[in-house]
Amino acid sequence: MKLRNSIRTLAAAALIALAQGAPAQEPPEAVYAKFHRALAAGNLDEMLKYAPAARRAELAGMPAAQKQATVEFMARLAPKNHAITGKQVSPDGNRATLRATGTGTALLSGKPETQYGTIAMLKEGGEWKVDQTSWDNNPKAQAAPPAAAPAATPAAAGTAARAATPTAPAPRSAESKRRAETRNPDCVIKPVMTDEDRAKCR
Repeated sequence: MKLRNSIRTLAAAALIALAQGAPAQEPPEAVYAKFHRALAAGNLDEMLKYAPAARRAELAGMPAAQKQATVEFMARLAPKNHAITGKQVSPDGNRATLRATGTGTALLSGKPETQYGTIAMLKEGGEWKVDQTSWDNNPKAQAAPPAAAPAATPAAAGTAARAATPTAPAPRSAESKRRAETRNPDCVIKPVMTDEDRAKCR
């Protein structure tokens, strides 16, 4: 009887030790915060720790100069600071969409502006990774996460854009019109960007 009790006590102690020793899984917002800090610092190696395997593979064949240019371009489009304003996790727990705001710099005027971000996260090997990020100065840009649905064909995108355009749009200032013309709806910031991705964001 004493032997059984001793075995039970040892087993319980082992389970407690294992539970305490197991590293806690970081939530998606904490992982994105690390990615964002690495991006702001231009630290590509650190950024890649939080990128999924597919994004790392995209980068593998790039020359060093192109890699650095990609990081610098991404850093220019993202705000210097951010705050998470919302989080939605998929029913299976393997994907999450974060909403964020931050203070960035307008591409045309160079003045500070509020930016709105949508960050698509996915779970890989039990850890959250940053799949795609998208930052825009229009709060309505957060309506659709970058990786929530398959990409629309150009024809379908054109039809959706026409359907969403009001028949009598309100007049816009010259500055807001220039911003709208320079923002490409196909521009999606990824942890690793190809020349084609960067071209869409110019």
